[in-house]
Amino acid sequence: MQIIKKNYTFFIVISFLLCIGIYICKIKGYGSDIDTYSLIKTFLGVIDDGNYSPSRYYGHPVPEILIGFLAYNFGSLITAFFCYSIFLTSLYFFYKSFSDSKSSNNIYLFLFLCVSNPILLFDNTNISDFQLAMFFFSSGIFCYKKKRKYFVPLLFGLSIGSRLSFTLFIILFFLHEYHFSDKKDKKEIIVQSAYSLFIGGLFYLNVFFQSHLNLSFIKNTGGPPLNLIDILPRFF
Repeated sequence: MQIIKKNYTFFIVISFLLCIGIYICKIKGYGSDIDTYSLIKTFLGVIDDGNYSPSRYYGHPVPEILIGFLAYNFGSLITAFFCYSIFLTSLYFFYKSFSDSKSSNNIYLFLFLCVSNPILLFDNTNISDFQLAMFFFSSGIFCYKKKRKYFVPLLFGLSIGSRLSFTLFIILFFLHEYHFSDKKDKKEIIVQSAYSLFIGGLFYLNVFFQSHLNLSFIKNTGGPPLNLIDILPRFF
């Protein structure tokens, strides 16, 4: 009986949050964020001309393919709702990764607090690469914490393939786990981090070759140069 009540509550909460998302996604459509159109334009370039041109900077290969495919075939509502749905899923994974069973009921409060924040709500009903990167990052952490570690390098690699800046978050996560792990687990953490970075790097091989085998593609072509001092505040 307790399980049925718990599942019923979870169903009601999620349904309410999804209805909010559907309403906002329908109103916003593709929105006014130029990054959205850049992702779709890259996908259209591959479909129409067979040429890959990064959407911005060094590209965001996974969202360019997945979001471009959804927008091309299903339109703005389904694409925006997909981004919002994986945002909610990411919140769930983050919470479950670091919570114990005693505080499991607080997941409802956590979700409501996040969605009640207008910045989080409206930013994550935008069609963007960020939600995909966060989804793969959070699911990678979830699998790591739940001892399903074979999936971790693939998920973290997809997160890097969605947004290169998530490489820093992944490295910091592994450093944290390495510092607090037992000696017998340290080698496994090193191996997993290496595989994650390797898989993530594969997504940028195309633009790497286009740049004549150098890292000149890691730059901001639409603004001031990207350097550590300029972008460091974004992580805080």
